[in-house]
Amino acid sequence: MMFLFQRKVICCVSLLLLLLLLSACGGSEQKGSTAQLTATSTVSQSTQADESTPDTKVKPGVQQCPETVASPSHWGPILGVQQEVNAVEQVSCAHLTGKETLQALVTVRYTGTGGMLDVYVFDDLTSPSPRKLLTLQGLYNGEARISRYSTVVTGEVDTQKKDGNKRNLGREFKWSPEAGGLVQVAFPGIYPEITRYEAEEAQKQVDQGYEPWRLDAAQVAKRMAVELLKLPEETQVTVIGGGKQGDNEATATVKSPRPGTMPLQVRLSRLEGDAQKGIWLVTAVTSQELAITTPGSGDRVSSPATVAGKGRAFEAVIGEIRVLDHTEATIGQAQARGKDGMGETTFTTQVSYQSPFKNGAQEGLIGLFTTSNADGSVAGVVLVKVLLL
Repeated sequence: MMFLFQRKVICCVSLLLLLLLLSACGGSEQKGSTAQLTATSTVSQSTQADESTPDTKVKPGVQQCPETVASPSHWGPILGVQQEVNAVEQVSCAHLTGKETLQALVTVRYTGTGGMLDVYVFDDLTSPSPRKLLTLQGLYNGEARISRYSTVVTGEVDTQKKDGNKRNLGREFKWSPEAGGLVQVAFPGIYPEITRYEAEEAQKQVDQGYEPWRLDAAQVAKRMAVELLKLPEETQVTVIGGGKQGDNEATATVKSPRPGTMPLQVRLSRLEGDAQKGIWLVTAVTSQELAITTPGSGDRVSSPATVAGKGRAFEAVIGEIRVLDHTEATIGQAQARGKDGMGETTFTTQVSYQSPFKNGAQEGLIGLFTTSNADGSVAGVVLVKVLLL
């Protein structure tokens, strides 16, 4: 009996020890599972935050400045303004470099005749010595602002043009990683506005009910033909693609009634891609058998400019190369002579011009114009948008 009792005790103790051991193992496994679940959840949240960063942190257009740098008084000592001489007029911020950090556009207005404006763009805003990305000085009756595309656009009076006190010269500056600063770029518009600054001003007028013709692609193409190319009023314009409400693009043909002329192809786009209310802008004018291959659209050129292309020659003459400034006035011209005397051929021509604007580059056009043998009127045209130095 004693033996049986001892065996029962041993079995009970063994069973108890086994249960305790299993309980400990189960508890350990449960704690390990909880830790792993927590870690997985944290990684998932981190990944989601990284994926959403480009959409939520870098937004186009004007953004609210950090409170510490939003006041004009903050920038006065940095720019060394002097009472009764000049003052910080405006501070606005944007993601001008395409990164999460903000940059500031700061303008300084001078007292006295001309209302001169200096324009600065700064990075590292909270640093004791913010880094300058752009400096423009002496803009006559100038203005500067940030566009919806996070570029800096400026307007000023070109004092060489007799146009009163109207801001008739616009420029646009965009971040360039290669240059490490903001560089001037060309707006794609050719007509009726050649710069983004002027196009935005025109859009404001249309939004207030003025100049409704700017919302009609056919009317814009017709005015371009008559005012810029000097074609007769009887010129016919046919929109062959787009151009309706809800369209961002349009294609039109322009046909002069004069003998010996060719149909022109005109491309138009809405300002800022606004398919409902955006004004129409001519962005390209081409003719069959004509082309300018150099310079390319948006290139910077200086005098004398090298212009190359192709066309149809008669006694080696293809047509005339013209350089047009920001008011679309001719400031240089030269004959385009083909490598071959007759028929389709190529050309390379040097064109000298005198730019009236001496404070940097201006937006302009280089065009190849051919004339009708019947009456000397414009027969064909191709235009390229450039920056003129």
